[in-house]
Amino acid sequence: MRAAEGKACDYDVVVRAACAEPTLSVIVAVHDMEANGYLADLLASFDAQDCEAGRVEYVLADDCSSDGSLAQAVAWAEGRDDATVIHLYENMRQGAARNRAIDESRGRWFSIVDADDAVSSDYASSILVAADETGADAIVVRWIQLADEGMKPIAKTRQEAAREVTPHER
Repeated sequence: MRAAEGKACDYDVVVRAACAEPTLSVIVAVHDMEANGYLADLLASFDAQDCEAGRVEYVLADDCSSDGSLAQAVAWAEGRDDATVIHLYENMRQGAARNRAIDESRGRWFSIVDADDAVSSDYASSILVAADETGADAIVVRWIQLADEGMKPIAKTRQEAAREVTPHER
């Protein structure tokens, strides 16, 4: 709901990415992720991306956090050309926060990452290579679920994870 569309806007853009035409927008809804360290891990994984400058933008939507998540996101984004941070006036839950971030994104493609995740250093470049080479309408990325203790892989793919769930848990 951008103000430019003539509708009431329910968020502020706190930091705006300066990159001209990103190909990929990485969307993150953030709510109270500062204290547990998850947001710091995610932002560090964004810093480690091996992607060509200007092809990726990161759009973080703070969903009215009550901890230091907004301040942490703003501190990370300031001075970068590839990061936008928006702040929702009230907690609207994850889906609405993502939608607001998508509204502010400018990439041809978008990817949604949870604020308690971290991504591999080739996350964005892998998506861009697949998009450039295939011209596909959608790209599914591989994920690895990690255990909290020692960060050991639990499952390598969604299919493997689904097979590990007993029928009564589905």
